[in-house]
Amino acid sequence: MRNASPMRKVLSYGVCFVLFAEMMFSNMASADELPDGDIIKPPSHWSNPTTSASESSSDYELTSTSEDIVTTPSSWNEESSQAGTSEESSQVTTSEVSSEIVTSINGNSDSNPVVNRNKKAKNGEVFFNSKYKAKFQIISVKKKTVAYKLSTNKTRTNATIPNTIRYKNTTFKVVTISSKAFMNHKKLKKLTVGTNVKTINSYAFKKCKKLKKITIKSKKLSSVNKKAFASANKKVVIKVPSKKLKSYKKKFKKCGISSKTVIKL
Repeated sequence: MRNASPMRKVLSYGVCFVLFAEMMFSNMASADELPDGDIIKPPSHWSNPTTSASESSSDYELTSTSEDIVTTPSSWNEESSQAGTSEESSQVTTSEVSSEIVTSINGNSDSNPVVNRNKKAKNGEVFFNSKYKAKFQIISVKKKTVAYKLSTNKTRTNATIPNTIRYKNTTFKVVTISSKAFMNHKKLKKLTVGTNVKTINSYAFKKCKKLKKITIKSKKLSSVNKKAFASANKKVVIKVPSKKLKSYKKKFKKCGISSKTVIKL
C-alpha cells in the first residue's frame, strides 16, 4: 500500500465504506422483522399496577385529558334509560292501583266522609246514616223514596224518623217504618215520626216497654200494621196532626193497640 498510487487508495477506502454500510443496514432490517408471536416488553419501571388493572377491564375506557374522565359504554346508557322507563311505568301503575283502592273505599254509605258521590244509588240498597244512627233502604230511586229500616242504637231514649235523608247526591223521602225497626229498644221513651211517613209495618215497636210518647207529624199516614205495637207500652200517648184525629184513631184501633192508649192532637 505504500507503493500504491493515490487513486488506488481512494478506491480501496470506498470499497471498505460500502461494505460497512451494507453490514449496518442488514442488521437494522433483521431487528425490525421479528418472528410472529414475539412480544416487545417495556422496561420494568414502566409497569403500573393501577394502569394494568384499568387496561384489563373492558367495561370502560380511560380518556386522556387534563382531568381523569371515565367514559361509560353506550350499552350502559341504554340500560339506564330502560330502567328509568320501567320505574316510571311502575309509578303509573301504583297510582292507578291507589286510585282504584280509593274508589273502592269511597263506595261506602253516607256515614263515610269520603263516600264516592259519582256512584248511582240502586233500588234495594241499604246504607247507614251516622246522624240518625240508623239504616235506610232505598225503595225507589225514580220516586226518591226510602224506608227507615233499622235503628242501630238500642240504648237510645229518643228517636226521630226524618222527613228526608240525603244519599249519593240525592234527597230521598222517608215514607216507611220497616218491620222490627225499633224492636227490643227497651230504653226508648219518645219517638217523632216525620212528615212523609205513609206506613208503619209489623213489630215496628215490639217490646218497647218504656215508650210513652209518639208524635206523628205526617198527614199522609195510610197504613198501620196490626202488630206494629205488639208487646209495647199500653199507656203510650200518640199525638197526631190537626184534622187527622178522627181518621187516625180508626187506623190505630185497627192495629190492636190497647184501649188505654191515648190519641190526641
